[in-house]
Amino acid sequence: MANKSAGNDYERANVLAVMEENVEEIEELLVNMPSVFPDYLALLFASASEGGGIAAYEVLQLSAMVGGGGGEGGGRCIEALSKVVCNGNLENSIRAGCLKCMSELGIPATYLRDKGEVTRGESGDMDIASLSKLYTSNLNSLVNTACNSRFVLDVGQAAASLIKNFGSTDEAVELGLKIMEHLMNFIIRLMVHATENYAKLRLSLTEQSPTVVPLAILPFIENVLSTPAGLLGPVFQRRLLFAMQSLAILTYKVKTVRGIVGGVHEENLGKIVRLIGEGRLWKHPELLAALFKLHINIEGGHGPNWSKVHSRVSSMLLGEHERLVSFRGGGVIFNRCVKHNADGVPCNRASRAFNAFCPVFGEIGAVRESGGGKGKKTKNRKRKKKRMKKKKKKGGDRGYEGQESKEGGVEEEEKLEEEEEKEKEKEKELEGGESKEEMEADEGEEEVGEYDEEGKFEPNSDSDDTANFPVVDISTLQLDELDDLFFEGTGLDVGRGPPPAKFMCSLSGEIMHEPVQDPFCDEPRYYDKTSLVQKGEEEDDPYWPRTKERIDVDKVLKMVVDKRIVDEIRIWKERM
Repeated sequence: MANKSAGNDYERANVLAVMEENVEEIEELLVNMPSVFPDYLALLFASASEGGGIAAYEVLQLSAMVGGGGGEGGGRCIEALSKVVCNGNLENSIRAGCLKCMSELGIPATYLRDKGEVTRGESGDMDIASLSKLYTSNLNSLVNTACNSRFVLDVGQAAASLIKNFGSTDEAVELGLKIMEHLMNFIIRLMVHATENYAKLRLSLTEQSPTVVPLAILPFIENVLSTPAGLLGPVFQRRLLFAMQSLAILTYKVKTVRGIVGGVHEENLGKIVRLIGEGRLWKHPELLAALFKLHINIEGGHGPNWSKVHSRVSSMLLGEHERLVSFRGGGVIFNRCVKHNADGVPCNRASRAFNAFCPVFGEIGAVRESGGGKGKKTKNRKRKKKRMKKKKKKGGDRGYEGQESKEGGVEEEEKLEEEEEKEKEKEKELEGGESKEEMEADEGEEEVGEYDEEGKFEPNSDSDDTANFPVVDISTLQLDELDDLFFEGTGLDVGRGPPPAKFMCSLSGEIMHEPVQDPFCDEPRYYDKTSLVQKGEEEDDPYWPRTKERIDVDKVLKMVVDKRIVDEIRIWKERM
């Protein structure tokens, strides 16, 4: 974030000095003249960063001085930044710089610059609790800005006009590419870090994607893929990665966009392979993961020949994956993206194209453990159909002819449920899982003891609550050692290996962003709020998977997110 040149550091120091001298004036502008402040902001900090516009560090300084270190000042600054970005009368370099600043404010690392020093004066450094509060508040403000019905669209349209305009100079086209790059990075970072308002963000992007994708994203990709072979440096690689990740995000469960992207998907993939080199795509694991997810999200292709396109593309991608895993340690980054969703790009596991990539995602066949797949839905439909047939034969539960009494109908329902339970147990045994009886036989009080040198287990004679535990001195331990100590025995893997099962949504099979508990289930069972909302909107008769109660989308949106699981997921992600 900090500029490398001494000149820019000197300019930044002057800007900070000006801010500290004019805190009262700035605060008055923020509170009383919101329409004037964006222009003032743009002019005051025009030289503060490399791309023009205000830098993230200055925003933190400003929000700390105006809001006293809380989130109020940060929210006002972010609102002002968004107005600068959307103001077509300002220079495009300033707009690009302010959009880059908004993107930087969406990651935790920004708030730990200079060991967390974001305030000046007698108070010194901010403590971690204040930093977390400030980050959460600013992140929510950024999500609200992205959910504005015109923000993403207006910025994308402004960038597209610079990229596609035949009268634009090379400098103007480059500014348009920068604006699009920062916009896509902004969306990706919010998708990775947003938790409280994730469902709201996904819904907003779904509504804006049919316009943004053909208007801005596809022209951006076309321009990037026309880069000469001699200029394929880090900038090209970064822009190509952002483009593929953004496209995968915006095509997730959006039918209108699938058709637009599916028509040019194979052609664009061919251009990418020609630019990077035949058989060299595996050297870019994050890009490869984004291409896998994009191909799945667009259902493998579009039109009557989609199956042929799917066959060719999947064969090529799987070939690159084989080269990647054959390289020592080459699959670590890729697996984090596809199995643990570290890149924040969602993947539609119910897609018709997913089965071809089941081994890549660590799943077997069409029947998947984590739910959300076609195999599990097909089984549920068959059970429901079988149950309804038996009900009709017996007269149903509404007093049809053939039903002797209400009690008889209840007994019949109980018998049907018992039969379903037996079917599930048989399926579980065939899949290699434990049956209900085996699990109950394994239950019991765990013995406390230790293994001797010969490997024999010796139970402790004194295993009650008064046992003496070793005293651990944590004063000299580092952060990683403290994590290992605090989370030992809790079942939380602190980011080493696959995520715990309780972090996964039972509908989508992905890590939850907004975990909510089934209110009708006696035992704790969690689902991602976004998955429930999508299920409620897509199905004619949506119901909770376990309890079969009807899903009310409005009530789901108002449900309280389980903060404890959110915190555990956040810790796990930070330790990856």
